[in-house]
Amino acid sequence: MRTGQRMLDIGVGIGGGARQAASEFGLYVLGVDLSLNMISIALDRLNMEKDSRVTYIICNASDYDFESNSFDFVFSRDCIQHVDDAQNLLCKIYCTLKPGGKVLMTMYGVGYGLLSESFKNYIASRQYHLKNREQFREIAIKVGFTNVIVEDMTSSLKEILKEERTRAEQKREEFLARFPEADYESLVSGWNAKLLYIDDDNLNWNFFMASKPQ
Repeated sequence: MRTGQRMLDIGVGIGGGARQAASEFGLYVLGVDLSLNMISIALDRLNMEKDSRVTYIICNASDYDFESNSFDFVFSRDCIQHVDDAQNLLCKIYCTLKPGGKVLMTMYGVGYGLLSESFKNYIASRQYHLKNREQFREIAIKVGFTNVIVEDMTSSLKEILKEERTRAEQKREEFLARFPEADYESLVSGWNAKLLYIDDDNLNWNFFMASKPQ
């Protein structure tokens, strides 16, 4: 990454990653998200830092017409599992990248174990559209990307979930002083369910990187 390069952040949320990319690497970042609430928080925090290299828009990246050949990087963290047509979004990304540009994503994916009914209900309730690593690799190659890498990072997700659960257990009394016990139990049961899905190889967490040819 070089100072002055441009990055598109899809599913930018409250903008922490976008602001970090600007402050640490000198990138110009366009962050997009469907959530008005998320973008409102992102704008409030950006106004505190007053960094003109970061801008935000509310849009659906799958439908928005980004300028062709305009970004050096496209980044997305845990967003694409919400997209029902991954190939369409990757086509959008391919078109907006400059020749030689790179896309980097993390995403939830489906594993290779026999899917439990509980997991099927989970992905339906979240409206996830999960692919396994080979399926996503094939889509990226079909779109035209080269140097396609899809790596399994599920072991890292498992450790993150365990750490979050442990922190919650350690701060249980502090949490219950502010929120109902039902909220606490919901959080813990959610972590436990995800860990079970991981152990059954139903849920994966994947890293994707690819390049647009020069």
